[in-house]
Formats: sequence, C-alpha cells, structure tokens
Amino acid sequence: MRERYLELMAGLVRARIALGKGPHQDLFSFVVDAKDPGTGKEFSENELWAESRFLLIAALFFYLFRNKACYGKLVAEIRKTFDSVSEIQTGPRLAQWHYLRACTDESMRMSPPISSTLWRTISAADGVWIDGNYISKGVDIGVSPYASHHIGEIFPDSYKLKPDRWIESPENSSEAVEKARAAVGPFSIGTRACVGRTMAYTEISNTIARTL
Repeated sequence: MRERYLELMAGLVRARIALGKGPHQDLFSFVVDAKDPGTGKEFSENELWAESRFLLIAALFFYLFRNKACYGKLVAEIRKTFDSVSEIQTGPRLAQWHYLRACTDESMRMSPPISSTLWRTISAADGVWIDGNYISKGVDIGVSPYASHHIGEIFPDSYKLKPDRWIESPENSSEAVEKARAAVGPFSIGTRACVGRTMAYTEISNTIARTL
C-alpha cells in the first residue's frame, strides 16, 4: 500500500512538471519555479516530491504552533503512547490517536489542499433541484471547498482551530460530527476521490508524530 501511495505521489509530481511554466498559477507552480538564491539551481524531482508531501501538513504545523492548548494536548497524546521516536510506526497504536486525526481534519478544513471550485456537470436528463433551485442538464455547478468548510451553521467559530469538533463528546453530538464530515472533502468525494487518501492520512500521522 505504501509503495502504491509513493508511486501515486511521484506520478502526480511528474505530471505537474510536464505541464511546464504557463499562465496557470497554483501553489505547486511557486515550488517548481523556485531557485536556490545561492546556486541558481532549481529543485530536483526528488526534492519536489518531498515538498509536495510537506505541503499537505504545512497548515497543521502553522495552526498548532499558534495554539498552545491544541499543541500541548496533541504532544501529550503522542508521548504517553510511545517512549521514543523509533517506536512510532504504522499500525494500530498510531491509528488510535483520535486527537491527531482530529487535528489533521481540522487543519485541512481550515486550509483545504484544493481551494478552487470543483466543477461538476449535471447529467440527469430532468436536471436536479438544489436548495429550491432548478438546475437543468448540462449546466456546470460547483462550490469552493474553502467556502463550504467555513459555513457557520455547520462549523461554529469556523475561523478558529477547534479539533474537538471532530470528536464525539457530551458537548459535541454524533450528529454534529457526521454533519461536519459530510461538508468536508479535502481529497474530493465520489468517483473522483483521491485513491491514496488513506495512505496520505497514515503518512501525515507518522510525520507529525515523529516531529512532535
């Protein structure tokens, strides 16, 4: 599974490099175009690969280091489970860290990997009704993940880091958690969902745990 994930990441990086430098600007374009100020050299493919993996967790580090309470709670969860970095590896013990997963989900909610609109074309012959509005066949519709991830009715204090919103508790019902999960899709959903998302979560958990 890990090999498949790494192959997927490498393929995505190569595909993006093949697009070259053009008018389309995305986050990765700044990495592709970057040059070492001292040597003038560009990133190698291996370095671009490493950067693409780090971009997934950059937001989590950003938010954690600015929220002492969340940082302290996550560090405590990790260090009470493992005595040393060498013990941290993929498996049941890593998967049991609910707060780590909650922090990951919350950071990707606040800063989704894809923030632009994800367009879909209405294929139903009779069209569809969405929130009382009729949309006919052939019309492209979409919503920005960043916008849907900050809907106040679903995510109270949506611009604040609150990992506990992803954990069921007396203060947070299972219905609220399910409603939140239905509104967030950092790896897309349906037939176009990222096939490597499970391994991505595993890699993220491993990296965060070893760093903290």
